[in-house]
Amino acid sequence: MLDPSSSPSPLLREPETRWCADLRLARNLRGLFVLLILSLLTTVAALPARAQDDDLIVPGERISWMHVGGEWEPVEQAFGSHPRKEVRVPDKGYVVYTYTNDGFQFYIDRRNTMTAIILRDFTLRGQGTRYHTAGGITLGSTRSQVISELGTPLENGHFMRFNNGIIVEMNGDRVTAIEVLPSAAK
Repeated sequence: MLDPSSSPSPLLREPETRWCADLRLARNLRGLFVLLILSLLTTVAALPARAQDDDLIVPGERISWMHVGGEWEPVEQAFGSHPRKEVRVPDKGYVVYTYTNDGFQFYIDRRNTMTAIILRDFTLRGQGTRYHTAGGITLGSTRSQVISELGTPLENGHFMRFNNGIIVEMNGDRVTAIEVLPSAAK
């Protein structure tokens, strides 16, 4: 019987060649899979750290992990680079990005820093949200609840401005927006 590997005929070597080709393909696919896993791990490691992903609104500081005065890039990565609305205000030196589905507006200055974060009820349904202050103020809270937790506002009308870096917007007796500013912007 002829040894297929010693035969000059390609027909006799074909089964071995196919087997070798299948083995090479499997090795190449395994290598690609390893590269894909390493790429995914690198991407996940590059995502913004969310040490304070606690849904807490801290006047003058943050809403959850998003800090006023912080860089815009990690927030843009989390929300996406295509907001529902983008308004440029060149004479004031900032851009406003609105994400209506998520209920956020971000004011970004020329240095790509967040100067204000607004949690807003775009539907005006007065329903709460998972984001809240330590005392429980959230969208849909009442004016008396806001005053009970935050004290007497500097202004007490449609906008309730407090001296700790927070402005609460009212529609009647209900909170429709909470704006967090740097504490220095009192």
